[in-house]
Amino acid sequence: MKDHKIVFFTLVSGSSGNCAYIGTEEQGFLIDAGITAKALFHAFTEHQIPLSNIKGILLTHEHRDHIGGLGVLMRKLQIPVFATKGTWLGVTSMTSLGKLPDGLSYTISSESTIQLGNFHLTVVATSHDANEPVGYLFRCGKKSLGYVTDTGNLSPSAKELLRDATAYIIEANHDEEMLRKGPYPYYLKQRIASSSGHMSNNFCGEILRDLLTASCSHVILAHLSSENNTQQLAAETVLAMLSQHPFPLPNITIAPRYTSHIKIEL
Repeated sequence: MKDHKIVFFTLVSGSSGNCAYIGTEEQGFLIDAGITAKALFHAFTEHQIPLSNIKGILLTHEHRDHIGGLGVLMRKLQIPVFATKGTWLGVTSMTSLGKLPDGLSYTISSESTIQLGNFHLTVVATSHDANEPVGYLFRCGKKSLGYVTDTGNLSPSAKELLRDATAYIIEANHDEEMLRKGPYPYYLKQRIASSSGHMSNNFCGEILRDLLTASCSHVILAHLSSENNTQQLAAETVLAMLSQHPFPLPNITIAPRYTSHIKIEL
């Protein structure tokens, strides 16, 4: 396979909405659709990427902050959407999305690999309180991007699939101490901290220690909580966890909550 240039960035990231993009020079895919069409179009204009480059949408799970804009985007862009069977069950029960266009819904399976445009796409099972949540590994030639958010745990097989990527977009949702002392009700704190909740800064660092090799050049920390984390805490905690790592540290940046991350090229 030709070793294309890969570009990627988050468009929005957090409990109010999630959407990212990965592509090559002429085609790419959205990951999740928790964004308005207006915000999406603005981000692509800002990054000077034609909307026609978007060839599909990949869903991680059916929670509203990941699919809130799905109906509008499917109707406006008329592009295929890929999700697990469990995720589709959740999506089709959400009447607020409106009628989804016929013939654009495709089912994918966890821990399978398919060819999608210029990418070999591996579907990675995650652990979240959703029907059948997943993350993704995109591979194009010698370059790869691992995408994993909204998970309280990663199985050994999932880590093996994600290991040795060139870049990652990975969740660093909360600081454990801030969550414990914060204003959330007890049941919500328990949900977030559970094995089917969200990755803490510490756990993110632990996972990255397992995943990173000398191949990795960039990590975007994503889905930060506005109540139970700060950008500084997330970055400092992850860097501290990686301080004894045997390989050179990648460039680590933070996904903005409401605006697009800078475009990164591999």
